[in-house]
Order: sequence, then structure tokens, then C-alpha cells
Amino acid sequence: MRYADFLRETWRQTRVVAPIDIKHAVSKYAPQFGGWAQHDAQEFLAFLLDGLHEDLNRVEHKVPTEAVEADGRDDCVVAGLSWENHLKRNRSIIVDNFQGMYKSRVVCPHCDRVSVTFDPCMYATPARTVQREQSNASTLARRRYLQVPVARSQTTNVRLLSDMGFC
Repeated sequence: MRYADFLRETWRQTRVVAPIDIKHAVSKYAPQFGGWAQHDAQEFLAFLLDGLHEDLNRVEHKVPTEAVEADGRDDCVVAGLSWENHLKRNRSIIVDNFQGMYKSRVVCPHCDRVSVTFDPCMYATPARTVQREQSNASTLARRRYLQVPVARSQTTNVRLLSDMGFC
């Protein structure tokens, strides 16, 4: 309710509106945001958007879904199937406006098997990394599965495919 009040006040006023009521409401459920210490704005926004999504999610009965592997299929097809799976469990204005699909391409250094998946994301952030020998391409697919390069690096935070039982 505090968020709705904040939005009403924002659109009604021509002056600056302090979001202190939202901060207090969020800190009731996430004490790490209480007090006056400096906090990570991205973590705060992620917590807020996730909470709003959960409250606004129109899916009442969440059906189980399985991850979609590329298996040689076109990226647009795989991204579309992955997005459809995601929407079976997640339907909200937050999903419509803030979520997309993150493409992950991983090559096993032992057997050269390539795994390509698309996973939902709220935002693209640098991950904690583990040094790897080869680079992995990452792509963000959003809405009609447009692909926007995100990063290429010599590091990745994924487990080896052999650790996941793929080879």
C-alpha cells in the first residue's frame, strides 16, 4: 500500500517526494535496509521489484516446468519456449516491464559439449567469477527475443557441465 501511496503522491505533486515511507515499509520485511546506513540501491530495487511481482503475480496455480535446452535449435525458438515456460508461472506488470531472458552458452572443457539455455532475469549484473580457460558469450534477449550483447570475458560463474551430469 505504501508503494501505491508513493506513486499517487509523486504524480499529484510538482515538488520532490521523499520515498521514506517505502524505505520503512521495505525495512519491516528486509531489516538489512533499516536504519540510515548506506545500502546498495540495486539490491533495494531488486527486493522491491521482486516483492511487487509476488504480490501482483496473476498466476494462481504454478505448474512445474523444465529447462529448455537448445539442442541445435535456433536461439529465437529456444528463447521463445523458455519465455513461455517462464510465463506459465510468472505474470505481472513487473514481468512485462522489467524482465527478460539471459542467454547462457557453456562449453565443457572435457567433452566439448555445448549447452545453450535462456533463463529469466530482472536485470543484468556482473556475477562472481571463477577463472576459466575460454570465454563464454552472454546475450540478453528481451521481448520479441532481440539479442543485445552483454559481456564477453575470460571468466564465468557456472559449474562445469560434467558436474551437472551432462557428460
